[in-house]
Amino acid sequence: MWFPLERFKITDRSMEPTLSEGDYIIVNRLAYIFKKPKVGEIIVFKHPSQTKFLVKRISRKLKENSYLVIGDNKAVSSDSRAFGPIKRGLIVGKVSVAVK
Repeated sequence: MWFPLERFKITDRSMEPTLSEGDYIIVNRLAYIFKKPKVGEIIVFKHPSQTKFLVKRISRKLKENSYLVIGDNKAVSSDSRAFGPIKRGLIVGKVSVAVK
């Protein structure tokens, strides 16, 4: 069954200080149905070449529905600097709520 909201647990330090390891987030899967993702928003997306989900901040919009995503804690984040831009189709949704 498909739900418009999905819960994820933060499992690393790549988004500190905004999100910490052990925090829970609620992701709005419908957030980008009628609008496009914007620079500065925190999103959950499917890793382009692995079977896992990542949480990062959109740092730049590129041509052809692709985005650069960067973790807030750049020293430990695996992000677009390592795997390149992500396509719009990989985005699961926008982080709406974080619970510490």
